[in-house]
Amino acid sequence: MPRANQPTPRNASRDPGNSGNPVGTLGEYSEKFKACLGVQKKIEKRLTLFSPPSKTVFQEAEKTTLMPTAPSNKPRNNPNMKTQTLLNRVDARLAGYATLAGAALAAPAFTPSAEADIVYSGPVNITIPSTTQGVYLNVVSGAFTTLGSSTGGAPGWDVNPFSATSLNMFNPAAPTGGVYVGSAGYFNLTLGTLISGASTFSSGVISATSPNPSAFNSSNNLIGFRFVDPSINGGATTYGWMRISLGATSGAQPRAIVEYAYENTLAGIGAGVIPEPSTLALLSVMAVGAVGVRAWRKRKAA
Repeated sequence: MPRANQPTPRNASRDPGNSGNPVGTLGEYSEKFKACLGVQKKIEKRLTLFSPPSKTVFQEAEKTTLMPTAPSNKPRNNPNMKTQTLLNRVDARLAGYATLAGAALAAPAFTPSAEADIVYSGPVNITIPSTTQGVYLNVVSGAFTTLGSSTGGAPGWDVNPFSATSLNMFNPAAPTGGVYVGSAGYFNLTLGTLISGASTFSSGVISATSPNPSAFNSSNNLIGFRFVDPSINGGATTYGWMRISLGATSGAQPRAIVEYAYENTLAGIGAGVIPEPSTLALLSVMAVGAVGVRAWRKRKAA
């Protein structure tokens, strides 16, 4: 990142908090933002103790590119005035970053590409009827039906939890040899358990050797599965998991597929694992926090 006294690249956009510095990457904004909040925290601590801020605080502020020193005709022997000036600069930065994050969030939503590793459904809460049909779900398209596989409501379906009296898992035609992680039935997996080609697969009711029993009145039921879809890896076997919520018993309502995810490469996937939050998401969270910090300061000063 160029210093304030260096030429600014011709096509660089401008930082909302300091018109002399070009905008960096979102990761750089994240680091700058953390530094900004750290300086403010030190200042707030000084004010709370009702003692003038030490010279060290201002020296640290001057060293960071977040707080460039501007010429001033105001007296320099008033520590309270210095403190207020620095806080005003911090406020300007917080407002600038909050505006930047807000503008980014207003952009069109990003659709995961075929190069993404983990494809996550987000919360879907698809009801599993207590019937012999249950629900048929195509995890790639998101299409599902409760009317039976022959209706065409979920062509190429991959998983089918069903049963009027318990929770059973029914296999599609492929891959052969079972679809759900388990042995003589499916397992309720522990969070993070690897689902891969090294896993064993089965179907039917929950296995007597499951590492965890069915969790009633809870969504702590993680079922691993594998599936084949021509649109992924040329029809190679792909691995995923689904989270199921149950009522008082495995066959009672309400029960639903809460969420699911799969790995669209040949790699395995950990049960319950979802993509890490992006830098933009983290920046947005910090921007919301910045607005709260500024509001708190104003209330405290009133």
